[in-house]
Amino acid sequence: MSGYWEKRWHPLRREWVIISANTGARPWGGARVGGETATTVTHDPGCYLCPGNTRAGGVTNPEYSGPYAFDNDFPSLSFAAPGSDGPNRGQAGGLCRVLCWSSQHNDSLATLSDAALADVVRLMRDEHARARLPGVAQVLVFENRGAEIGVSNSHPHGQLYATDFVTRQGREWRDAQSDHHAATGGRLIPDYLASLDPSQCIGRRGEWAAWVPDCARLPYETWVTLDSPVAHLDALSDAQCDSLGPLLGQLVRAFDAHFGRATPMNLLWASAPVDDDARNAHWQLTLMAQPALREPDKLKYFGGFEQLSGNVVNPLRPEDAAEHLSAAMAATAR
Repeated sequence: MSGYWEKRWHPLRREWVIISANTGARPWGGARVGGETATTVTHDPGCYLCPGNTRAGGVTNPEYSGPYAFDNDFPSLSFAAPGSDGPNRGQAGGLCRVLCWSSQHNDSLATLSDAALADVVRLMRDEHARARLPGVAQVLVFENRGAEIGVSNSHPHGQLYATDFVTRQGREWRDAQSDHHAATGGRLIPDYLASLDPSQCIGRRGEWAAWVPDCARLPYETWVTLDSPVAHLDALSDAQCDSLGPLLGQLVRAFDAHFGRATPMNLLWASAPVDDDARNAHWQLTLMAQPALREPDKLKYFGGFEQLSGNVVNPLRPEDAAEHLSAAMAATAR
């Protein structure tokens, strides 16, 4: 729909998102991107994530099958990092892990079986629990998918960062959810999603539901959360992992079907911090899928206005995105 624009409130970030299908209708003379060439190679001898290969740091992977995790050889954070005596400085303390979804180099979340997808979710959960080390304040589990967003290895994998501080967004989201609970007695994310048009729910499996929120900052941003209150990723039951796996695979297949290509995206677990702040109890665990595309050959960039203001312009109405994804979800169900 062109000729449409309005601002919508983001309840977690507590800021306006501008929804402007008007800008999405502009003639496009900018850069276009092509999809990556799919590989059919099940084992790449040059891939440092494949079983049996020696990584750049000199460690040889075991001949693993299924999901597998190991300490990142080139971590951004480490409790072995040197400290600093300077003002406004400190040790970059924490933990970084690599989480392989499969031993097969040409797999992805879109191709794994439902049982394998459930195992992936269990790996995410178990690695979150493992990262609750002394000194850790927040655990972030995520996947970066696609060369367009800077992924250096196409083997199916995600990452875990455990930080010795609560991140800026973690503080903001905790405050928003705690304040909502104090005012209403409820949980912010379920209450917000319940206020949306039911057509913006694009899929359900067990306790899980996938929604395109009104406040989407990216054209096809989708949130997946539980009906029941859960704050931390490592609090998921086996049954909850088993039901999320197939829904997650279906969602990634729907993105790929809609765009006609492997979709570059970030998959982000919004899990409560793990420090001893009582406000963590009011957090609702949510998986956020953020495709980087606005169209199959166009990336969504944050431009000058967005960088200067901190407010994002989404060129697609979330209602339209939900309609597109609902059709793709139906087409990719199995």
